Amino acid sequence: VELAYRDSNLRKRGWALSSGLRVEQRRQALFADVFLPPRGRHRDSFGALAEASDLEGLKTDTQALGATRTMLRGDIETQLALRLQHERIEPDGAVPSSNNTLTANWTWVKRAVNDLLDPTSGYLLEFQLGGGSKAVLSEQDFVRAYSRFARYLPVRGTDVFILRGEAGITVADSRDGVPQDFLFRTGGAQSVRGYDYQSLGVKEGDATVGGRYLATASAEYVRWFEPQWGGAVFVDAGDATDTRDDFDLRVGYGVGARWRSPAGPLAIDLAWGHQERSLRLHF
Repeated sequence: VELAYRDSNLRKRGWALSSGLRVEQRRQALFADVFLPPRGRHRDSFGALAEASDLEGLKTDTQALGATRTMLRGDIETQLALRLQHERIEPDGAVPSSNNTLTANWTWVKRAVNDLLDPTSGYLLEFQLGGGSKAVLSEQDFVRAYSRFARYLPVRGTDVFILRGEAGITVADSRDGVPQDFLFRTGGAQSVRGYDYQSLGVKEGDATVGGRYLATASAEYVRWFEPQWGGAVFVDAGDATDTRDDFDLRVGYGVGARWRSPAGPLAIDLAWGHQERSLRLHF
């Protein structure tokens, strides 16, 4: 459920306000963002967020203030973001902790695809680099690097072969004091199917928390029987850990259905988690 309020001419200065209250089963958020008028190729924004989540035994409460500069050049988008946040985590069966962090994050995305909503050819490439420092309002020094790649290959006219991959590393003495947004968890739809959402990570008590290393890969073939209806087969693999020695490739594979709905493409997948010997449904 979401309640939203928007104003396209805030304070009669051409500022755009986007705010809302979002309530999900496992996550709730209250947010407000103000977008200043574009200047050339870039646009500045600032905002505030309060969010609570409960995923895989990890309860997280976050309050944040941030500012972002976004620049568009053709199919390339870059962002530079500063964020001041307070985070409290409560892992089931472990000691709660909290941290205050000022982070900077740079994002570069190239979307060389034929359709942004439902791509069938082309590729997407993303890089992120960010971190924080004890010298500037953070609990410890850390640097995070992340990359994501997706390739869409048309086959026999309307069919599509999709390759996806992502990798990440957070360089720090330990994960203590590093915000969960700068660590890694994976599992579930659009990552490693056959495993619960965000269930692949570091065990702390009875909870799964973020680790400092991430790698995933996926191959998927989509066969369109009708313009709106299709089927898919896929295999996914990956893991998120706190050390390279703990990395254990988790594999999932299965079949799915695809529907090009009026609101956008929808997918439902039935996947077998090879290591957990379990069958899961993903939507």
